[in-house]
Amino acid sequence: MSAARINYSSQHIKYSVIIAVVATAAALLTVFVFFHSQNLGLETLDPYGYGKFAHEFVEHGFTKLTRRAASLYPELIAVVYRLGGSDYVVIFLQCLFHAATCVLVFRIGLRIYNARTGLLAGFFCAFHPMLLRYVPNLHMESFLTLMCTLTVWTTVRFHDRPTVANAILVGVVGMCATLTKGVILPYLGVFGIVSGLLALKQRSIQRVAALVAMFIAMAVVLAPWTYRNYQVTGGRFVLLTPGASDSFLRGYVFTRWEFATLRKPPYIDAENESNNWFRQIARDAGSQWEQDEVVDEENNARGRQAPDHDTAARHARKVFVGLFTFCTK
Repeated sequence: MSAARINYSSQHIKYSVIIAVVATAAALLTVFVFFHSQNLGLETLDPYGYGKFAHEFVEHGFTKLTRRAASLYPELIAVVYRLGGSDYVVIFLQCLFHAATCVLVFRIGLRIYNARTGLLAGFFCAFHPMLLRYVPNLHMESFLTLMCTLTVWTTVRFHDRPTVANAILVGVVGMCATLTKGVILPYLGVFGIVSGLLALKQRSIQRVAALVAMFIAMAVVLAPWTYRNYQVTGGRFVLLTPGASDSFLRGYVFTRWEFATLRKPPYIDAENESNNWFRQIARDAGSQWEQDEVVDEENNARGRQAPDHDTAARHARKVFVGLFTFCTK
């Protein structure tokens, strides 16, 4: 029995290594060959200024709260720069992030289903154009995808073994993913609710204690981040990074047919249209767009609630189209 178990585990390690090598090779080919021969995405190295923010962190520290600067991703890049690395070191790390994501997908498929399912899922992710598209330049998506996948993996582990240690791992990893981009937070909330109901149904004190530990771990990770936001904004309480409403409203523009099908360049025309919309929202609120992103977030949140921008039908279309396009916000 013991020998069979060792052989079984060794085979899974072999599969993980194969997936990692294939995914890394696919990422490197995208960086050096395919990305420069396409015209669907921006070919500039730092299109959204993440590298610029990271250099500012190294030189001046964190001095301004913006939705892109106040993210774990530029903080990670800043560590690379502090250690003497360059933009291309970051790109290579993103190739490794892609490989790690594919291995995690294999492990999730293996744990929930079987080795064959895990292998198919891992190889599918290794060659998925949406995942590869973000590797060659300074986008947060490769790191974000890794963190979200890692969060899912920790929740699967916790579901199988609801120990306090596994719960703390969910809390720490999940909050780090949230600090990269808040899109993972609803998943953590739903997971917590479902796990809590399951614990009550089973009358399991262990599960309840573990869930409490998970939320405490999340709070511990979040606390210094929120305190930094409080200091930088001059005493305003900003729990997470501003920008959720910005991304939500941009989705209405980016999922329009002409942009979703790439008949018009989304990173130019859709971006400009979205920015003009935000300028108008700011003017209507008596402020100036991009002068204070905390104020912008408050203005855009009111724009989200406006009936002409947030009907159920338009939102359903936005979500549906967004599932099948890589350029949506």
